[in-house]
Amino acid sequence: MIRSLFIFIYLLAALVGRTYASTTAIEGNADGFRGKVVRLSVYSDLVSGRTEVVATALIGQEGHFKLYARLSDTMAAILSIGSRKSNFILVAGEMYTCTIDGSSDSIGQQATPNAILELKVNFTNLKEDDPNSVLSRFTGLSENFLYTHSAALAANRGKPVYDSLVSLIRKEFTVAEGSFTGIYIYYRMARIEDMVSRWPANRRFSKFLADKPILYNHPGYMDYFNDFFENYLTTKSRDLSFTSLDIPINELGSLSALTDSLGKDKLLVNEQVRELVMIKNLGKLFHDKRFSQSSIIRMLDLVRQNSKFPVHRTIAGNILFQLTHLSKGSNAPVFSLTAVDHTEKTLEDYRGKWVYVGFFTTWCEICLPEMKVIASLKEKYGDYVEFISICCDEDPISLTYYLAGNNNFKWTFFPLTNSQEILDNYEVTAYPLFVLIDPAGKIYQYPAFKPSEHLDELLKSLKF
Repeated sequence: MIRSLFIFIYLLAALVGRTYASTTAIEGNADGFRGKVVRLSVYSDLVSGRTEVVATALIGQEGHFKLYARLSDTMAAILSIGSRKSNFILVAGEMYTCTIDGSSDSIGQQATPNAILELKVNFTNLKEDDPNSVLSRFTGLSENFLYTHSAALAANRGKPVYDSLVSLIRKEFTVAEGSFTGIYIYYRMARIEDMVSRWPANRRFSKFLADKPILYNHPGYMDYFNDFFENYLTTKSRDLSFTSLDIPINELGSLSALTDSLGKDKLLVNEQVRELVMIKNLGKLFHDKRFSQSSIIRMLDLVRQNSKFPVHRTIAGNILFQLTHLSKGSNAPVFSLTAVDHTEKTLEDYRGKWVYVGFFTTWCEICLPEMKVIASLKEKYGDYVEFISICCDEDPISLTYYLAGNNNFKWTFFPLTNSQEILDNYEVTAYPLFVLIDPAGKIYQYPAFKPSEHLDELLKSLKF
């Protein structure tokens, strides 16, 4: 009876709030980012991790902004300005107010080429039971507790430590078991229990995942699910062998054969779980040289078109996009920017020439030597190749000073300004990043060779 009630609560949590969308608003001040664009994004799905922008606003000259979005569920969200991001939980229908730190210290976080820049957001009107308030307290308390008892954990005395933490959490937090916050804490505690108990996979699966609905939009649940089934088909399954994957993928190229083969795994008897695990792992197998990429693409496309589970069609489509949208021969994402000489350019303007695009920042120490190599390559191949550099600094004026100090850089430079979507479209997560685009506007190499590596040889091999 208790088990049935538990499952009912999970089903209710998975369904409540998805029928009717309501307006969610975020209003705030970001004095240090006047004239910038602030964006609100949510996850299209929590398996691929692909995001979609649901609202944007220009931060006014007084530092004020308002964002509105129609949402139908409580979900993980991202507030971003430029490359700075802040993750939080967005409750559908709520009205949030916040301040965003734009101090010089905050804006000066640019330490390394691949630094993840934090957007420091302070929500000023959170209710006591708001998920952000509760989970912030839970995270701080649990992490501090585990740190304090790290010696006992190292000495394999984890079970008493975990039991003490459970008692503390129950004392400090009174949340409904089936609520968003309750489920989040449940699966965070599950990860800690896994760490200290060292249970085998089948026991962990039975306790935390078996006979429970898949909460696709819940970050706590999906973090656990994704971690549990990460590389499951190749490294974790006790019932599957290489042959179980090799024959369906490489020899037969058959989705139905792969589905049947995976059914031999005792944890994948449920068809919904099995298909989701298959989709997730196919995305990983694509990069495994032992498996046919073309077969994997066909299988994912069949799931995208035909799965009986609508959310699986979305996830398969997102993974397909991630695997193919910057692959050789795919259309290069278009862009429109204003160069330092104030001329507006689009990628289409360069049709008919090879285009070598570089994303960089003026504070990136390893970028400058690459720029100096481009200067020599420009002299050698400038008649056939358009060299473009996109400066991703937060303050466009820094590019002006940068070029003044390097007056031999005689190719096209663009400040990024408020065109953050370019970084998203080209998946720029570290600097420098280079892309080679062919005369037809299609990706030829991504990421492309750095100027200091084999770019000279590659350009020499092209038939201009």
